[in-house]
Amino acid sequence: MNLPFRTDRLASFAGYSLPPTVLDAMLFLLPKFTLGAYRIVEGFQRIWELWSPNDERTVYYPGARQPGSKLGLSLPPAERRYDGHLGRYDPTMSPQLYDKGKPWLGFIQVATDSAAIESTPFLNVWTYDRSLGSNRISAYHLLQLARRVQTLHHTISGYFALKEVRADLWDSRPTKPDKDDVAELGLYRFLDEAVDRYASMQRGIKLLAAWCRMAEAYIKNPPSSCKFIDWIPPANSTLIGVW
Repeated sequence: MNLPFRTDRLASFAGYSLPPTVLDAMLFLLPKFTLGAYRIVEGFQRIWELWSPNDERTVYYPGARQPGSKLGLSLPPAERRYDGHLGRYDPTMSPQLYDKGKPWLGFIQVATDSAAIESTPFLNVWTYDRSLGSNRISAYHLLQLARRVQTLHHTISGYFALKEVRADLWDSRPTKPDKDDVAELGLYRFLDEAVDRYASMQRGIKLLAAWCRMAEAYIKNPPSSCKFIDWIPPANSTLIGVW
């Protein structure tokens, strides 16, 4: 199949083999644990072993992102990928270094384990519209996305009580996309624009859903004031998690 992108693009896997920036400072204390999984990475002419005490998966380690680096639609078209994802630093594709300003990133669902509408592949919804004489994202799929977005925003509003105990989490909650963004998605006719906007929409919806999962977990199991634990529960393998 010949996909007519108007500009050259990077392959989806571009940049993943570059040496990572490894943070070698231990910023937290761990109790005695059994090794769950590990991987070897190379950086700055040194070999590092990264390990997990509670996850059996061997996931990709992206390293630390350079300060001020730009991602996504802010990049020049030639630096974007054919599938629209953000590469090694895309939090919806692989676990990132923990970001205390966005603790919900670890609650993003792994796409292969998700039946959610936002995980639908682009080519499954890119269809020819005879009335327009051009391709567009399926109108039915846009309706499904709009319903999903509306449901997530309604769910988020139901966690307003979280503001009383963690105002920072409430104030920094994701607010996009909304139904107007979904409607705009149906206007794009060129493949490259549609791919980028659709991928951005998918990321946005996944972040909304992740925030909801984090809020639910926080309310059901508030963090303990105890600083010492003697057991690490197994990780939820359906979530991307964080390093």
